Amino acid sequence: MFMGELDSSNTALFMGYLKNLKTFPNKILLRSLKMNLSLIKLKQDMKNNSILNSPYRTHQALWEAFGGGERDFLFRTEKSIKDHSPWQIYLLSNRDPDFKRMVNKTPLNVEGYSTKDFNPKLQDHQELKFYLRANPTVKQNKKRHCLVLEEDLIGWIRRKGEAHGFFPESISLRNKMRYKSYPKEKPPISHWGIDFEGILLIRDLSLFVEALRNGLGSAKAFGFGLLSVMRP
Repeated sequence: MFMGELDSSNTALFMGYLKNLKTFPNKILLRSLKMNLSLIKLKQDMKNNSILNSPYRTHQALWEAFGGGERDFLFRTEKSIKDHSPWQIYLLSNRDPDFKRMVNKTPLNVEGYSTKDFNPKLQDHQELKFYLRANPTVKQNKKRHCLVLEEDLIGWIRRKGEAHGFFPESISLRNKMRYKSYPKEKPPISHWGIDFEGILLIRDLSLFVEALRNGLGSAKAFGFGLLSVMRP
């Protein structure tokens, strides 16, 4: 399973956000949102590839940074086309990650990592760039069904926005593909994923905060749902 290359504009979107958390308008400070935002850079080798090619195994490896317990983190794995460290993992967590523990407990070959406080200043009616890798589904007859048509995908992100306090003013769809995971001693698990990016408008700040904290959509344990935002 190929995780999908991220073009330079998307990489700049998230990296710029990591470096400029203090540049948001300063009218409302969301102290309740305070979390940790981490970037993990990995070397390209066979061990890393075998783990990163399975979102389930990636999730299990990241869990070691928190000593197990409740999963209270979101992540997204991407392949950079510019950085000499091709694999990158973006991690948003409530607890402080212990990456030394993760390195000692897993076969991940880590080149470097950094963590910053995630405590942006946001306000109602603010416009933000957004980037989201999601697993859009609908539930019918107690089963989840993947959405693949463009009109269904746009309808899905608009419904999520309505429920989570934002309106997507512009939407681009990229990198639609199937992701496969290989749990130990269990059949493979497949998820359809799609990358959304564009401009959103915050309509309900409290709901939007929860979307940032908890993610959007299903299959969050498989690398979906992390909503990244920054100023336009």
